[in-house]
Amino acid sequence: MQLRLSYRSTGTKLTVRLIDPWGLVFRDGHWYLLGHCHLRHEPRTFRLDRMVQAELTGRRFANQPTLMPYANWPGIASLPRKFQVEVLLKTDLATAQAAVFDTFGMLIPDANGVRLLGQSDSLSWFARELARLPFGFEVIDSQALRDEIKWLGQYLHGISSL
Repeated sequence: MQLRLSYRSTGTKLTVRLIDPWGLVFRDGHWYLLGHCHLRHEPRTFRLDRMVQAELTGRRFANQPTLMPYANWPGIASLPRKFQVEVLLKTDLATAQAAVFDTFGMLIPDANGVRLLGQSDSLSWFARELARLPFGFEVIDSQALRDEIKWLGQYLHGISSL
């Protein structure tokens, strides 16, 4: 069923939109509605905590399209986050694509491996995600992420010696 959605984007006034809802996604502590926005005439993402009111219109809409990977979904992979990081993954592109989930960041082939350009609101979360990868990596741009990885390593070393 189509939704009539009263929605407040960051720093903007309240808008009322008709939405064909296609699905929900959880990313970095927030739920998002994915769907076709009739106001913008394109697929959009809407944070649930910014919805002021949502009501069913009673109108049905055409079946949803096959959903694309979240990294390619308008807005999901490029949502602005508190921290931006650049990491060199010491592997090939196919291995990186198999190990890294779509919303973690953008993968770019590099002569020395694969560059991961990512954003997150939590560097401790990002460090834990990097630590689970089955290959090495090097933080290119983010001293704060380096510090978080160092802390995580010391923490894990301390647990293993108990």
